[in-house]
Amino acid sequence: MLLAALLTPALMQAREKGRQLRCMNNLRQYGLAFLLYAQNNDDYFPAEWDGPSNKCFAQQLSAAKCFPALGDAIHVCPSAVSAYTVYPTITYGMNTEAWPLDQHVRVSDISRPSQLMLLGDTKQSSSASSWGRVAFCSWNDSAHYRHSGGIIFLFCDGSVRWYPNGSATQTKLINGFD
Repeated sequence: MLLAALLTPALMQAREKGRQLRCMNNLRQYGLAFLLYAQNNDDYFPAEWDGPSNKCFAQQLSAAKCFPALGDAIHVCPSAVSAYTVYPTITYGMNTEAWPLDQHVRVSDISRPSQLMLLGDTKQSSSASSWGRVAFCSWNDSAHYRHSGGIIFLFCDGSVRWYPNGSATQTKLINGFD
């Protein structure tokens, strides 16, 4: 009994570290999909929301055959506590502070891609009007520090990094344009 009590915290910590690594891999896969999409679309990333096609960024990637369709586990962080079943769920949000809704951004216009956050851990959406549109519109409302008190971001160069709570400020992550 004593041994189990001693091992339980270590096992829980190891389990969370595994989920964190899977989340980082999900975001790396997103990064590859964004870069592939740009390669096939005149150097443009998909918009966070494309009004004419009525598709979120993940749906645009899927429609361009760059990424799995909504409903695939890759769209959901393994550490997300609850899972919604009524609407497709995305627990990663696009940086709408850097470029507004319905705007496709040319990759070559991003002067510091290793410093500009593209996607990050966000709170889940459960409403029909916002599924697939979970974005960093409001930093404090959207960011979700679900990984051992930290958050994971994908940057425009494809790199993925974990930041402890408090170290990832809005100013630090939105400076990839001149």
